[in-house]
This record gives sequence, structure tokens and C-alpha cells, in this order.
Amino acid sequence: MARSVLRFGPYVLNPATGELRKRDRQLRLAPQAFDVLALLASRAGETVTREEIRREIWGEGTFVDFDLGLYRCLTHIRAVLGDDPRTPRFVETRPRRGYRFLAPVERAPLAAPSIAVLPFENVNHDPAFEYFADGVTDALITELGGLGGLRVIARQSVLHLKGSERNIAQIARELDVDAIVEGTAFRADRCVRVTAQLIGLEPERHMWAQSYECEIRDVLGFQSEVASTVARQVCAAVGRGGSPEPAAVRTADPEVQDAYLRARHHLSRWTRDGFQHGVEYLQQAIRMNPEFAPAQAALADCFSLLGFWGYLPISEAYPKAKTSASTAVRLDPGSSDAHHSLAFILWIHDWDFQSAEREIARAIALNPNSERARLLKACYLAIMTSDRTGAQAEAVQAARIDPLGIFTNSCIAWVFFFLREYEQAIARASRTLDLYPDSLQAHYVLGLANALQGGSPEAVRMLARAVEISPDAISIGYLAYANGLAGAREAAQVRLNELLEKAVHEYVPPKSIICACLGTGDLDGAFAVLERALAMRDSLAFWIPVVPVFDGLRADARYGDFLRRLKCEFRRPERKIYRPTTSRGRL
Repeated sequence: MARSVLRFGPYVLNPATGELRKRDRQLRLAPQAFDVLALLASRAGETVTREEIRREIWGEGTFVDFDLGLYRCLTHIRAVLGDDPRTPRFVETRPRRGYRFLAPVERAPLAAPSIAVLPFENVNHDPAFEYFADGVTDALITELGGLGGLRVIARQSVLHLKGSERNIAQIARELDVDAIVEGTAFRADRCVRVTAQLIGLEPERHMWAQSYECEIRDVLGFQSEVASTVARQVCAAVGRGGSPEPAAVRTADPEVQDAYLRARHHLSRWTRDGFQHGVEYLQQAIRMNPEFAPAQAALADCFSLLGFWGYLPISEAYPKAKTSASTAVRLDPGSSDAHHSLAFILWIHDWDFQSAEREIARAIALNPNSERARLLKACYLAIMTSDRTGAQAEAVQAARIDPLGIFTNSCIAWVFFFLREYEQAIARASRTLDLYPDSLQAHYVLGLANALQGGSPEAVRMLARAVEISPDAISIGYLAYANGLAGAREAAQVRLNELLEKAVHEYVPPKSIICACLGTGDLDGAFAVLERALAMRDSLAFWIPVVPVFDGLRADARYGDFLRRLKCEFRRPERKIYRPTTSRGRL
């Protein structure tokens, strides 16, 4: 029997789910008739004998009236497909031989079964324990994602639905999943009681439910057990063969686990304060247990992002991130998160592109449901290679895993911006603002994309709002850039002066000052800062040739000299817009 989705004409037949659809409408077909149709369509163009049909569908030793049963099946099939046996388009009768399926059939592999873990309800009704219920949700998503054979919706998308009044069917449609896990979490001192249930969709049905009681030190083991059980149930429900490999059971001291869950709760906010609070709790967890790999990987991410967005000097942030990421990989070589953390540092800090590519590939192989690993690959391909198709494909995969997440949607908007697909960048950033009105990154993309398309008033409005949300150096630099493109050089100069004053007593990332210099038309100042960035091996150096904001540097003769001295080797053929007249070869 076919194990692929079969497409013919306007119809789609899925043998795994027993569904026949015509465009978006599901058609009703009796189970035995469906099996006959699936057999014929899977062997399109061949004559399938009556004996083969009897053996395949009815089985050996059948004592029912096979002829009458087959006649009824074919009559039902033809009625549903609107097929005339005298002038058939789909099922042709071959007298005294059997039947042949006439229409061309396209095959597509069965999609991986998909699942969403909804935020577990905090039965304590105590805001102080909200982080614990969210932590159970987060860890279960991570465990399921690492099992393989499932498409698992990411944490940010399900947390966005927290407190929603949508019913299960509405949530399933919005997230495009086959099944949903929901449950409750109750904590009393060192004891935990968690109840989880698995709900299948189309039709909606309870597939499995179970309650667990354990000490908090055993919560990680509980999460692994539930993840393996849920994965088996979902695969069986949608007709996928085999069972996922069980996850390795991990344990942690209650205090370590508690600090880690609190850190993840703060990190989910994706703000400067969230990262800084995350660092505090993660360092607390690591002081208690330096061998706890998840905390080491999360700490690496915190320092990486604090450095990348200019909240800490890169000379301070990136070495700490490298130490934590390397430790996480050593402690848990099977952790996708650990390899993702190391990949980012190898790319941005070490400029070791071959190793970075290897670590990105390893992170995705270990957890195909890691939206962060796929987004990292999308950004890497957009910045470092000419593979536009690959970058967009990874972005699409990330969006399927995390359709509602703030980080995923804003990161995809950046990918389109890097690729100079401004309309798509604006559309994705606008979608992000619909979901998260105070998204700083979405305001950045909308402001810069509008500025480069001539929409100066909207660009200034968006970036002024970004400064209100987060009055940091990057927001100020982007606003100065937009002021300049809008013809407001004096306003841009005010912003540049503000940044130069900041730089006297705190770290200001070079990118911010270069953007402000471009806004004021001060190319001398921009190249002076670029020289310092290159000397300190700031990753800005290899973003300059690609990111559209820096186009204003490329007409200057000093740009060619900068390229010749840049020790970063891009593996991409130069596009004309980036090629300086004085440079030779590849960057």
C-alpha cells in the first residue's frame, strides 16, 4: 500500500490518515473503498488484477462476497470522484483482467506528524510559581523536539496563546498540528504533581492521559518519560511506523533545576533585562552544579546576545560565551542547544566558518525542530553565501516550527532585509508587531526597510518608537541613519553627538556610530570607526559588505582598501552592488 501522499487532478489522497481531499474540502469515502482507491492510485498506469485487490484489501481466506464488495467500492469511488465508467478519467475497467488508474499521480512523502505542547496550567495560582509551569512546558517541548519523527511547535508560539480563549480546534488550526498536549503543574515544597493529556484532532479525541507525582529532583526524568510516551502515541495515531528513540533521562538537584527554570522564564522575554536576569540565575545554577549542561548552553546564549546587541563589550561577552558553549558541548555532546550556542560563537567571534557550519549542521541533525538552529543557518546563508534559496528555505522551516514566536518572526524579517527583499521584510515585521506591539527588532526592520525604500516619515516614526522602547545605542544609531535619509541632518547630528557622549563612559558598539555617521554624511568618521572595528575583530567587519544600511560606504575609495585588508573569506561570488572597483577576487 502507498506510504506517500498521492496527488491526482484536484485530489489529494493521504493513506496514513485515510483522508481524501478535493482542494480544501475533505471527501467522505468508506474505509474499504478508500483502500481500493489508494491501491489503484499507487500503481497508476498499471493493471491491478482482481486477485491482487482481493489479496491486498480483503486478505487471504476471505469468505464474504468479494465480487459484490468490490463492485460497491468501485461504485462509491466513481461517485465521489465524479467518474463515468463508460468514459473514465480515473478508474478504467479492464474486462476479465482487473482495473487501471488512468490519471497521472504525483507522490509526496508523508509529512512528519505535528504536535503542540500548550502552556501547562499553574494550579498553585501563585505568580511566584508561574516560572515552574512554564518550565515544564518548555522542557517537554525540548524533549519532544529532540526525539525525531515529529514536527514540534516551538515554545514562543505556544506561550503566545497563554490565557487565550481559543478552543482546542481553533488552536490546532492556527498552529497546523495533528495533536496537542495540555496539562497542569502543581508544586508543594519539594514535591511536584503533573498531569498531562494528549488530544488528537480530526476528529478531536483523547488519546492518552496520565498523572505523575515526584520530587522536584526527578522532574527532568518525568519530562523525558512523558515526551517518549507522547511521541509514540502521536506516531501511532497518524500511521507512522516505528517508535522514536527514548530520550536519555537527566537529573538535577532541586535548587539547580529551580534556578535554571527561573532563568529560562526571563530569557523568553528577549529583552536586555531578561538576558541580564537570565545570566544571574544561570550563574547561580552553575555555581551549584558546573556539570549541568543546559545551564551552560543557556548562559552562552545570554552572553552572545548581550555582546551582539551592544549591551556588553564583545571583548567581555564573547569569550565568556565561548567558554560556556564549549563546556556545554563537552558535557552533553547530544545537546542541539549546546551545538547551536557554539556555532554562533565560532561564526561571530572566532570567524571560524568551517567549524561554524559543522556545528550548525550538527545542531539541526540533533533536533530538526530547533527553530533557533534553523534561523542561525538562515542568517549565516544570507550573510556569508550566495544561497538565497537556502536562506529562505530555512526561514520557512523555522516559521513552521514557531509560527507565532517573537524571536522567530523578527529574525525572519531580518533575513529578508539582508536579502534586500524589502516588501517581504516589511510584511514579516508588520506581522510581528501585530503579535507583539513592542517588539524592538520589528521596529528596527520596519524603520530601516522603509528608509531604504524612500518611506522616510514612516522610517523615522518606527525608529523613534524603537528609542522609546529601548533607548540604547543601537536604537539611537538607527534613528540617526533614518533622520539623515529623511534630509534631517541636524537631527542626525544630535543623535551622533549623543552616542559620542555615551561612548566616553560606557560601551557603544561600532555599528551604532557608523550608522549615525552615515546619517550625518560623515564618511571620515564612519571609516575611522570601521578601522577600530576591524582591529578588534568585531563581526561588523564582514556584515559591512552585505547589509544594505552600509551601502553608503561602498562608493568611497577607502572601501576597497578595507576589503583587501579584511581577513574574512566569504564563500560567495560578489554581487555587482558590493564589488568595489579597486578590489580583486573574492572577499
